[in-house]
Amino acid sequence: MAQDTRPCMGCGELIYRTVAVAPIRHYCTPDCRPRCSIDGCEKVRHGNVYCGAHHTRWKRTGDPLTPLERQHNIGECGAEGCDQPMRKTGWCASHYQQQKTTGKPPGPFKYKWGDGGYVSTHRWLRRRLGPPADHVCVDCGDPAAEWSYEHTDPDELVETSKGPYSRNPEHYSPRCVLCHRRFDRQYHRSKP
Repeated sequence: MAQDTRPCMGCGELIYRTVAVAPIRHYCTPDCRPRCSIDGCEKVRHGNVYCGAHHTRWKRTGDPLTPLERQHNIGECGAEGCDQPMRKTGWCASHYQQQKTTGKPPGPFKYKWGDGGYVSTHRWLRRRLGPPADHVCVDCGDPAAEWSYEHTDPDELVETSKGPYSRNPEHYSPRCVLCHRRFDRQYHRSKP
């Protein structure tokens, strides 16, 4: 047998090398590849014995015939003390990512949307209230561009580089850029 041919491991026909530097294939067509060893499964083998689906089930549970049980993402996160909505495998997106990154079951995860500073609170507002462009400016009636803090929250927070803000979405109104700047200037002028 020449170096440029090999018998197909399925049907025995000779397979010729297609490119001088490429390895010779083991099977001449996909139909020649061996099938999954599970009765009734016609998928091509993934490993030594099973197709990709049965191999994954075997790795997860130890039994390739275990049916897949999909969890419905309804309710709150299963992690203790977390009230965020469930996203994947019984956890919120943050706890799922924590488990995926560390490989350990999720522990307490303290950060929630809006718990950060000025910038993170404004991102949270866009998720909670929607884009301001879907609203009209409360002052002039033009399309809004930003969520504007009304400076009415008794629990107001202040970030030195950005200014005052609130974590309560009830204290925000949609404004266009011009009206937002004008409103903030008037507030700062009226402060003692």
